Amino acid sequence: MPVSLSLQAEIRERQANNSGVSLIFLNQVLGPNQHLLRIVKRIGKRIGLNCDLHTFRRTFATLYSKTPGVTIQSIQRLLGHKDIKTTMAYLGVDDFQSSEFRQAVESTFAAFV
Repeated sequence: MPVSLSLQAEIRERQANNSGVSLIFLNQVLGPNQHLLRIVKRIGKRIGLNCDLHTFRRTFATLYSKTPGVTIQSIQRLLGHKDIKTTMAYLGVDDFQSSEFRQAVESTFAAFV
């Protein structure tokens, strides 16, 4: 998954400050934090969202799909979906005959023509 350069720098800094431990999200004894989902849900609840990590994945995929030049196949690979239909469901593409879907197909394959 592409990560911004600023986030990469923050991750490197965090790792450097963790006494050589390569993990990013640590528990109190410098082991892996097994409670990230609970933490994310708690943060979401504090700001009025009732969501889980799948919601974040789906939101990211939807926003990323609107980036010029991004194809549904690249999103499929990014999310690790074996079947393109799973990715399409993530993006809310359920009408294969819609004008929006036709436009997405045409723009995806326009580079090959």
